[in-house]
Amino acid sequence: MSCCGKMLCGGCVYAHVAAAADTEFHKCIFCRTEGPYSDEENIERVKTRAEANDALAMVNLGGFYQLGMKGLRQDHAKALELYHKSAKLGHHPAHYNLYACYREGGIVEKDTRKATYHGQLAAMAGNVHARYNLGCAEGKAGNVDRARKHWMISANAGYDLAMKQIQEGYQSGFVTKDDYESTTRAYGNSIDEMKSDDRDRAASDRAALLSE
Repeated sequence: MSCCGKMLCGGCVYAHVAAAADTEFHKCIFCRTEGPYSDEENIERVKTRAEANDALAMVNLGGFYQLGMKGLRQDHAKALELYHKSAKLGHHPAHYNLYACYREGGIVEKDTRKATYHGQLAAMAGNVHARYNLGCAEGKAGNVDRARKHWMISANAGYDLAMKQIQEGYQSGFVTKDDYESTTRAYGNSIDEMKSDDRDRAASDRAALLSE
């Protein structure tokens, strides 16, 4: 939310839309601020949050500059500046974005060392995507044990691609039965914790819209 910086899952949005009165429909669930009516207003709110050292706002604003969205002109230097500021505040999505930037190039020169550095920091801060990617890198390098450990940590947090790697590893023989069973249980528990009726309804509505 550009007004207060809070994040909402699809289930919360669905529940709010379903229950809110007409006069409350466009208000933030948390701070009750009226929603923005234009990209310009939305950007100004995000900029205000970023200036107040909101790490998530910095990442969002950086993404808008990187892609040239919401009425902003594309500015790769500004995007990198915002990602680095957010990363210094310990925000793992910022580290992950920097990992991707330095790995892929495009807005900055490719730098494997910097990509690895930010990928590791993102993973240590709890980013399951980064943890999964570290496992893939270790696997390609032939470090099967390290790859397995990374994938197990990511799968334990409910990341489906990591769970798939553990399943394939078990079938191939480099993941033990005990590790496979414990990871499967942890993965299932994480998925169950993330489930809600409202999230399922929101997902169903999205699927229906896409099929029209």
